[in-house]
Amino acid sequence: MLLRERYMKSKIIRYAVLFLTALMIASSLCACAGLNPDDGKVSIVCTIFPIYDWTRNIVGDTEGVELTLLGGNGADMHNYQASVSDMVKITTCDVFIYTGGESEEWVKDALDQAVSKDMIVVDLIELLGEKALGEEEVEGMQGEHEDGDADDADEENERDEHIWMSLTNADYFCGCICDAICSADPDNAETYKNNSDSYRNSIKDLLKEGKDKLDAASGSTIIVADRFPYLYLTKEFGIGYYAAFKGCSAETEASFETIAFLSEKLKEIGSAYVIVTESSDRKLALTVISTAGVECDIAVIDSMQSVTKERISAGTSYIDIMKTNFETLAQVLEKN
Repeated sequence: MLLRERYMKSKIIRYAVLFLTALMIASSLCACAGLNPDDGKVSIVCTIFPIYDWTRNIVGDTEGVELTLLGGNGADMHNYQASVSDMVKITTCDVFIYTGGESEEWVKDALDQAVSKDMIVVDLIELLGEKALGEEEVEGMQGEHEDGDADDADEENERDEHIWMSLTNADYFCGCICDAICSADPDNAETYKNNSDSYRNSIKDLLKEGKDKLDAASGSTIIVADRFPYLYLTKEFGIGYYAAFKGCSAETEASFETIAFLSEKLKEIGSAYVIVTESSDRKLALTVISTAGVECDIAVIDSMQSVTKERISAGTSYIDIMKTNFETLAQVLEKN
């Protein structure tokens, strides 16, 4: 199934949820149920974990803030289906922060149902503007348009959604998020700015640490036998790559040609590792390794698309995950 087909099916479901949400909001308001009572709290809703964690660090221990992460059940952003209660949270919050990619196209329809016209909406890809990267289709990668024409291919040349995989982006986004929260809650603006400055310094320190680690590694190219949510990460550190699929392609099976190509590259580069995402079943990676006929391990780079609330409660953080990713990448590149 192509990405466009999957998107259209999910869009139908989301429209149904939006319709039910509109009815629920209208019914509740007519009954004076008070979906968003004026309790003096500033409500902030984030669609994915990295955004949530950045915001959590900016808010800190400030009282009177209600911070919500949508999802958190292990499903990644591409498969997320907002519930009616999620839609209510979105349409009644004070600040809404999302990536703005194709997987979150449904947000625009949800925001049309917003109760407060003063809601502050932060679209991160829109903030990146021309710096947002388009998905790449590199040599050997499984194509999604082999049965279509060039116009269809151009139409589906989407911007890469995984913008949080760049620490430079994360630093910039934190400043934008801080500005939005300060506008919603000016009484605590100084606290938010101080928290943001401190957290952004931590991000800058990690960026330098990551560059030092990866610059010291002897290799410069990775093999990803999986989807490829690492475009921003590889571009930031000048890492070359070969991958089975671009972005988070809807393709489920790699062709024989793609498997053979990755196997040959694995032997050519001499890498001791094949990389997969955190949600991979590893079948493709094992097939590539078996076809290459080499001794090789599987390494995981966490794209943070399926971080559960249990992991968050246990202390998982954006900075810790990125630090582990750098350590893994350095290990992979050192063995090339």
